[in-house]
Amino acid sequence: MLLLAGCSPNKHSPEHWTFGNDAYVFIELIQNKEGRIIEGSFPPGPTIDAPTYFFDKEQRTIASQRVPFKIDDTLKVVLGRYYALRGAAGGGASSRLFGVYGFPFEDGELMIAGIDPNGSARMTYRDEKLIIESHEEWIHTVTNRDTVATPQGPAIADFTTTIRIINHGVMDKGLIRTW
Repeated sequence: MLLLAGCSPNKHSPEHWTFGNDAYVFIELIQNKEGRIIEGSFPPGPTIDAPTYFFDKEQRTIASQRVPFKIDDTLKVVLGRYYALRGAAGGGASSRLFGVYGFPFEDGELMIAGIDPNGSARMTYRDEKLIIESHEEWIHTVTNRDTVATPQGPAIADFTTTIRIINHGVMDKGLIRTW
């Protein structure tokens, strides 16, 4: 009887991190919005220019202007948010990094519930529950048509927004650097 009582799970213990104190999981949320003019002279979209990090897939490194979070034994996930505009939607890119030290972690419409021992990320984006395995991605694309009145007459453009959530897998904290 004592053996069974000793095996009961502790509901208040933190999620077990199986990857060691020198490892983290890198997750990117990438949103690209592209506009394609169908008819007329559609007004230009905004220009953005604030990329703050670069991920090298071959070297498995993250380089940033500055690392905006603490790299210590409690860092579990680095979340990269990347946003780009192209064509009639505008131009340029913006990006930012976030450190995640515990779960659940929420940032806008994304909630990271945890990382499984195999490296799969459990999360919710908007109202959709997702499990994205290590080195896999989830893609969601939406296209809408916009018509605006211009002095030259109506202008029509299709805008396609593609959202990708990529689980780049377990990486070495020592390979996060500034440029």
